[in-house]
Amino acid sequence: MNLNINISIPDLWGEQRFQKNEWGSINYLVGPNATGKTRFAEQLKQQCQNQGLKVRHLSSERLAGLEKQQYGLFGYSNIFRGLDTGQFAQYINQGKEYGLSADAFAILKERLDLRIRIEAILSQLFGRRIRLAEEGGFLKPKIQKIEGGDEYGLKESECHGLKELITLLTLLYEDEYNCLIIDEPELHLHPQFQTFFLQAIREIAGDPRSCAGKKCFFIITHSPYFVDIRTLEDLKYCIVFQPDKLPACIDQLEGEDEWRIKRLLPRLNTHHKQFFFASRPIFVEGYFDQQIFSLVQEKRGKLLGASGSCIIDVGGKDELDLFFRMCKKFNMDAQFIADLDTLLKGKLRQSVSEDERCRVYL
Repeated sequence: MNLNINISIPDLWGEQRFQKNEWGSINYLVGPNATGKTRFAEQLKQQCQNQGLKVRHLSSERLAGLEKQQYGLFGYSNIFRGLDTGQFAQYINQGKEYGLSADAFAILKERLDLRIRIEAILSQLFGRRIRLAEEGGFLKPKIQKIEGGDEYGLKESECHGLKELITLLTLLYEDEYNCLIIDEPELHLHPQFQTFFLQAIREIAGDPRSCAGKKCFFIITHSPYFVDIRTLEDLKYCIVFQPDKLPACIDQLEGEDEWRIKRLLPRLNTHHKQFFFASRPIFVEGYFDQQIFSLVQEKRGKLLGASGSCIIDVGGKDELDLFFRMCKKFNMDAQFIADLDTLLKGKLRQSVSEDERCRVYL
């Protein structure tokens, strides 16, 4: 999908600009906190709109106004009593503008077909049904267990995860938008529900310009469950953010790199995927190494997580080489710890010896 994206964040990247023209139906924006992902999304939204896409952004603060109760000095919600049925248009407009969730319930009230679809999914996942009750001119979502029991208010008495899924699924199936930018879709969701929602995204993902009913997605995430990279094509649409660096992506792989990284991708598990979110991943050969180094650092009083590091075991020296080559493509400041036999056999020695940084060091 052709989108001409040109983004600048001077206080993070100086005079450099991020530019990319080819995008997938599902695009991942990953990396540590404070590396510019949310600010990137704000410019991305405007540039996608300028190129004809109907964009809906969901911010990480999307449940604002749907808290269980008022918290005195910490804010007051105008929808504490429910959604005023006379202000649905305002809810929808401000939801679009600020990336909030409350307008999803206004959409469900107006779209019976959509409400039936969401109810069926929630019944299957949670064993609950939702009813949009009107009381004194206010819309108040109610929840009831299918197996019986009293109705209760969604806002006051239900978990954040259910509120999240109602919002995410409503805007996923709402046909007004053909491009969704979702900031941290994993919020409040159990890992299995994260996997379920990503599967739902895959079913509807496509190029909306060439295929009616399809949508493109930009997913800003800190969850390895959401980074579902299965093929080299998927890898091309993963944008990695690092502290004080221009975001990096792999537009093209050639020769042996393509063949070897293609072999690695099906074996990426949630533990391996931590390297997408660490500012300094440290790769070791095996699980024993990972445990030893972690315990040594713990005894030294060094907090790896606080420094943005994580120790990842990958299962052998040849696997180290694959991660080395991929991290180099992403311009990541990774470290690799290997046994001395790496000097005598395996491919890591060759990859490292070809690295310009090693020549400079020697």
